[in-house]
Amino acid sequence: MALIEFLYDSIGEGYPSALHVHRLVNYAAIVLLAVLLVALLVSKRVAAHSTLLMTIGSCCMTCYIGYRMECLVAMGAEYLNGLGLPSPTSSQLQLFANKSRSALDLVIDTPGDLLGTCVFLLGIYYNFVQASFTMSVGLLPTSVCALVQLLVCSIGPALSRNRYGSVGFTLSLSVGVAVVMMKHAWIVAFLSHRLHAADQRELGHQKAMQKADSVLNHMLKNNLVDSRSCIWMYLDGIAEADRATLSLAADLMTRSLWWCRLREALIRIVSNRYVKAVQSISLSKFCGDVLTGRQHITLECPPTTVALDPIACSIVLDNAIMNAHRHGCPDGPELRLTVDVADAGPDLEVTFTLRNRANPRRAALAPWSAADAPAARPGPPRTPHDAVSDGLGLQHIALVVASCGMGARLWQEGAFVYFTLSLLAKASAEASAAGAPAALPSSGPGFPESVSIVCLDDSALARKALGAVLPSKIPGANVQVFGANVGEVECFKREAAQGCDIVIVDQNLSFPGTNTLGTDVVAGIIAAGYAGLACIRSANCTDSDRDLYLRSGASCILDKDMLWPEMVRALGQAYAEHLARASSASLAPPGIVEDALTNTTVMSLAPECHALDVVSGAF
Repeated sequence: MALIEFLYDSIGEGYPSALHVHRLVNYAAIVLLAVLLVALLVSKRVAAHSTLLMTIGSCCMTCYIGYRMECLVAMGAEYLNGLGLPSPTSSQLQLFANKSRSALDLVIDTPGDLLGTCVFLLGIYYNFVQASFTMSVGLLPTSVCALVQLLVCSIGPALSRNRYGSVGFTLSLSVGVAVVMMKHAWIVAFLSHRLHAADQRELGHQKAMQKADSVLNHMLKNNLVDSRSCIWMYLDGIAEADRATLSLAADLMTRSLWWCRLREALIRIVSNRYVKAVQSISLSKFCGDVLTGRQHITLECPPTTVALDPIACSIVLDNAIMNAHRHGCPDGPELRLTVDVADAGPDLEVTFTLRNRANPRRAALAPWSAADAPAARPGPPRTPHDAVSDGLGLQHIALVVASCGMGARLWQEGAFVYFTLSLLAKASAEASAAGAPAALPSSGPGFPESVSIVCLDDSALARKALGAVLPSKIPGANVQVFGANVGEVECFKREAAQGCDIVIVDQNLSFPGTNTLGTDVVAGIIAAGYAGLACIRSANCTDSDRDLYLRSGASCILDKDMLWPEMVRALGQAYAEHLARASSASLAPPGIVEDALTNTTVMSLAPECHALDVVSGAF
């Protein structure tokens, strides 16, 4: 408004000189606006307070609109008087046919100028529009602007020499506009609060995933480096026992796959949502699995079976062993893992003690406890190598210990460093199958002779492995593999439609120009009448993934990181259960079902294909 009047004045037009004093206010408003715009664009400090400045500017604009209403009414009245016309009133326009003074007339009727009432309505509308931005900023700016508008538009007309309508009219209109502004502000604030809460939950989930991924990165980096070293030694021909070296590399890669399967558990741990999964575990078997692939570590462990959480204990011990290797004596860490079991009332107190020789070239280690939160944070890196690993293992240990109610300490005595993990456990009569898998048979149980298996996988190496391993583990099996190109998908479907016994489909099929999901393929062949066992083979077997696979019609889920004998045994168990279901529906010969179910007790030793259930079996 000020800028328009400034341009209007610049071309030589204007109102009588008695009213030209308002131009000073216009010019001052233009200068103030220009200063604020420049400051907001140039200065970052000023931009940080943009909400406050715009709120103050909105309040000033409200006052300016109230001032301009006075001037505009005076200008309009003088202009009409100059033309010899009187200012119109509401009674002249005969707004109401009934001339009686009703309650409505007292509120709406204007005892003075109708021109003043029109200007007042225009000013209220203009003020509402210019202050509307505060409704999306917050409740406080909106409240300030609404209060200023209410005072200016109710007290201002009472002190004015012009007429803007009755007192009830001006007051009710001012209050109504203020209420509307506050109502919209409350609605926006409520929606913003809900959106902020959802964003915070998502942010917390993302942070938890980042922390879990940092743990995995720490574990996988060390295991893959060791595996690479074993393979290099084999290729360079410097290893005394080449087969043992490759076996060690396979153990390390298996350990890396196990950490990948624990990603969901790590996310729950770092987000404080982890629930302990207690299992009956043989301590000697559990410790042997933890030390698989790790050489030169002495184990002293009683053959006791207790109920504990193998996932949490494995994470802590794995980090402790890697820290001992990394920061221990480079000439020989002399690692020794000792397990002590003592009575503690109704429970047993299990203590894992890891001892290693300290690095003589490093300062003596300060005592550390998982209960001391600041001590779990990584310290300043001392070398470029330490910058990526120093303190990470202790952070991970502190997270797990805090989530599972365990205790962990680290200290140095003389030339040796000691780490202890202590927890309370229940005595158990027998070990859980998931914690200590039994020896795997060479042939798959539960399969009839000449069982036909059709596989679909886009990986050439996977097709080669399936075509070679399945016939060797399942005597008499007829195995066909497809997936060299997208055309073989239709060949696979035709082969399945001819009545094969088992289909194994990779979940993610990537071909040039197209991507296909194994669940879609399985759903298609089942819809076409396939009645055999449908299996999905995937590297992603979380709870949500398993639900997706089962909804497609698959009856068996095979995790890609399962050992081949383990996968064959799980496949045999699933096939036996499938034949049992088919027998109840009179879809399979009873003799085959009886032969298959005879081996069900042996197959029940196989751990479930679940990302968080398999613990020691992955070692």
